[in-house]
Amino acid sequence: MNLFGVLSPSPPSLATAFVSPKLSTILPKPRPTSSSSCSISRQHPRVPILYASETNDMLLPHYTSKSVLSWLQKMETSYKLERGEELMDAILREDTTSAEYLDNNNDSPLIQLATICAKTTLPIASHDFLRDPDGVAIYNYGNHAFLRGFGYPWEEFVVLPSKYCVESEEDMQERQQLLDSVKANAIAKSEGDNVDETEMASNYDNLIRIRKDKKKILLRGVNLWNVYDVPAEDDAKGTSEELIRTKIEEGEMKAIGQAVWIKNVDYLD
Repeated sequence: MNLFGVLSPSPPSLATAFVSPKLSTILPKPRPTSSSSCSISRQHPRVPILYASETNDMLLPHYTSKSVLSWLQKMETSYKLERGEELMDAILREDTTSAEYLDNNNDSPLIQLATICAKTTLPIASHDFLRDPDGVAIYNYGNHAFLRGFGYPWEEFVVLPSKYCVESEEDMQERQQLLDSVKANAIAKSEGDNVDETEMASNYDNLIRIRKDKKKILLRGVNLWNVYDVPAEDDAKGTSEELIRTKIEEGEMKAIGQAVWIKNVDYLD
């Protein structure tokens, strides 16, 4: 849906960053991009290009950086708020092979989540609204499966405005309406209003998006949720889920991004 072209040459490294005062985490600065396109790929007869920085036999340092761990914690808590289940449980249910990555019981729960998210065969990605003065959504996370399908290395992907996953201006508008509806439905549910879950799910299915090489892909089983600026675990002691929900309802705690995991991705070209 919202997720997921040719990028500008020589993308900035992750060393080029700024500190978000709200998150107190380091996020890469975006740079202007030319008309771009993107993809997600999981089931494809051809072998996708693998970047050296995105192999599955090791967990690259950026997946356990302080900023990424902080964001994953917000993703996880926000998923529980909106979906009523743990993100880890959802991934393990949909991708039973993910359990093999939990072979080190000495890892903290957050490191285990980072490992599962990075290595699952389910494409997972997110964007934030924090780095552009106009609130344009820019990717800030993509796991191995997502990046392999897109054909992007991490350094390019995390400065890419996510609107370049669609082909035309009209498609961009439709995509934005879909993203806005996710925000609106979350607010409605938190206020106790009835939300047609079946209709919501149908809106997130059979979405056509564009890869970096401009080939079209079909997304099915798209699970999109809002990411809120929830406090880190160490800062949240005594903060109940009910209190967080109240802050969301009253507008005190707003969505600062959105995240997605996807069941199936098929190539159309």
